[in-house]
Amino acid sequence: MFAHRSKYSSQRIGNIIILEDLNGAKSLTNDMETVISELFMEHSDIKACTIIYGDSGGLWDKVIVKGVSQHHAVVDLEPIKPGTIIKSREQAIKEVGDSIE
Repeated sequence: MFAHRSKYSSQRIGNIIILEDLNGAKSLTNDMETVISELFMEHSDIKACTIIYGDSGGLWDKVIVKGVSQHHAVVDLEPIKPGTIIKSREQAIKEVGDSIE
């Protein structure tokens, strides 16, 4: 049943949720709505969190949760810092950490 799903790692540091694509059958980017719905079960305050993700190409972006339940999520994906390409986990965490302090 889950053979065509993404594989990813997740970590929460304070109010930041970090997702990384582990190159599953489906990319994390294309499976984001399902992933966010799953994470909602673990983090009921997910809409209040800053969510960042690293895609299979090593680029980092931000996930904006517009709506979420245990069965469905509506999300937008956008750059962490407009006009800047972020290619490392550490830089992504620093950028969002600086923006929420």
